[in-house]
Amino acid sequence: MAPPSNFPMHQAINRTPLNVDATASVTTVLALIADRRMDYALISDEQRLVGIFTHRDLVRLVATAKLLTELTIAAVMTRNLICLDEPVTQDLLEVLTKMRQHRIRHLPVVTAGGRCCGIITQESLRDFLNPVDLLRFRRVREVMTTAVVSASSDASALTVTQLMHGHRVSCVVITEQAQNSIIKPIGIITERDIAQLSLQNIDLGATTAASIMRAPLALIQPEETLWNAHEMMQAKDLQRLVVIDATGALAGIVTQTSVLSIVDPIEAHMTITTLQKIVDNRTSSLQRANEQLQRQISERKRAKAALQKQMVRERLINRISQRIRESLDLIEILSMAVAEVRQFLQVDRALIYQFQPDGNGTIEVESVDANVPFLKDLSWGDEAQRLFSAEFYRSGRIHSIPDLAASRPEETQQQNLSKLGIQANLVVPIGEHERLWGLLVVNECSAPRRWEQSEINLLQQLSNQLVIAIHQSGLYQQLQVANQELKQLASVDGLTQLSNRRRFDECLALEWKRLAREQQPLTLIMCDVDHFKRYNDAYGHLGGDTCLRQVAQAIQVSIKRPADMAARYGGEEFAVILPNTDAQGGMSVARQIQSHIAGLRLPHTNSPTNDFVTLSLGVACFVPTLSLSPNALIEAADGALYQAKAAGRNQFVLHQDLIGQEAMIKSQSPDI
Repeated sequence: MAPPSNFPMHQAINRTPLNVDATASVTTVLALIADRRMDYALISDEQRLVGIFTHRDLVRLVATAKLLTELTIAAVMTRNLICLDEPVTQDLLEVLTKMRQHRIRHLPVVTAGGRCCGIITQESLRDFLNPVDLLRFRRVREVMTTAVVSASSDASALTVTQLMHGHRVSCVVITEQAQNSIIKPIGIITERDIAQLSLQNIDLGATTAASIMRAPLALIQPEETLWNAHEMMQAKDLQRLVVIDATGALAGIVTQTSVLSIVDPIEAHMTITTLQKIVDNRTSSLQRANEQLQRQISERKRAKAALQKQMVRERLINRISQRIRESLDLIEILSMAVAEVRQFLQVDRALIYQFQPDGNGTIEVESVDANVPFLKDLSWGDEAQRLFSAEFYRSGRIHSIPDLAASRPEETQQQNLSKLGIQANLVVPIGEHERLWGLLVVNECSAPRRWEQSEINLLQQLSNQLVIAIHQSGLYQQLQVANQELKQLASVDGLTQLSNRRRFDECLALEWKRLAREQQPLTLIMCDVDHFKRYNDAYGHLGGDTCLRQVAQAIQVSIKRPADMAARYGGEEFAVILPNTDAQGGMSVARQIQSHIAGLRLPHTNSPTNDFVTLSLGVACFVPTLSLSPNALIEAADGALYQAKAAGRNQFVLHQDLIGQEAMIKSQSPDI
């Protein structure tokens, strides 16, 4: 997962919030909230955001017996707003923290002039995060609220409203006591329900909770995963689920706020934070060492020239350290390092050599003077391995040769250096022992050179910084791989390994827009396993899962082109998108699917249609236009699927709408 600072927060902003004038009446605003199926309204005065009105504000009014018909929205709205400035610069973690700190569910986004240009809500954050893996491994019991406010079914709606207001909660669970003294939940009343009753001018004092509660309840148990809770909320358009234990007794409640509390991208954030601390600590240590060194220089009254050179060297290290903090491109950092070192030391060549696992190596980056050849362009075979031996440098040894002609290295090494035109050589390892990564090498080719201790220290300091850069780059690559895997998981159905519903919607929308521009046909096939409930009854859910996987494989092998896509649409229903395919092509693919399904010969003894598993298919072909929605194609294919089922199943029906007229073409499945 990417760190919070890398999340595109603009995708979580609803740019079309409900915005009303401050002079509007409360009843008018309530009608708009109900019509838009929202739980808030933003209040503006002369295009400047001045307040917000939520279901919580309505509960407060009803609980205190305010007459809604006599009030304007400006008189009852919440004024002291917590907002974000446009453009939004906060990262995801900061936004979540702000919402929890202030116990709010709505975070407006305003321009510099105070005009509202969007809003972030818990719903938009939940849809934006799509927290697949984090939720699959966490349990409801970890985040559920056990202190649930409840009331009996004979309590009045006004009493329930007063309970909401007094406890500052968004719902009250209606319960009854069973014969075994267990308190069981039988319904729920939310702020939205109170809002609807107020809009209808119903007397809350004379209305019982039993007559307005929502029932039957959407229930979940503590040991179920948060992913199950998340999917149930999305499928049923709910903001909360009631939690019961194994006996059916009320155990707690889990809300969207609870789910959001678990999906902070903490792991990726902590990885980047830890890495940043490492760099900061190293930089801080380096700065402290520099200060101490400068004090020693002052105390010993070193020459001004030496002090200036020291300062230049430290600025070089700081520049490289800054680049390491700013960039995750390892080659860019290494190239900048050798160029800076060659310029600072005024040497003929600087290079970085990387060891491979087999002990060999390659020159990764190199910087040379205008009159000096690149070593990596020379043909020098195994000489590199003899010059740059991993075993020689593994202990952290620094190899310094000031004058090749005056020194007495081994004969072979002296010949190798002479052949390459090197007269002075300095090599510093990058890493050590089992973590030896490579070598930092500088050469003097025009004349011998006595390497000063300060120059050796510089290369050692730079080597330490490069170790940080290499480690940082490795962590970043791991994060990239993890992000790619997460993206793959988010677009693939876990059971069938086909594309999931989310990926299907994205692909259909993209192909619709593209083919609308090109005015080419787009075909959609909707498939449904015939009598699948009876199959589950006969063979069990595990057998049903196996059946769906085999059906999915049969559908997948029926499509040939890279642009074609098969997806699990939901349950036992599948969909196939065929871009640039006319009706005849769509029917050909449908026949291929039928043929492959027939070839499986999966027994289905409970099917009144056939002794083996069969499919009903609906085929629709449109030439998309921008005036139509892709839903039109889905409805057409779904209608054709309905016709196939009505006609006896085990067949496909074509719904064609290419020239403004509708036609139905039926085709029986091949015999199994």
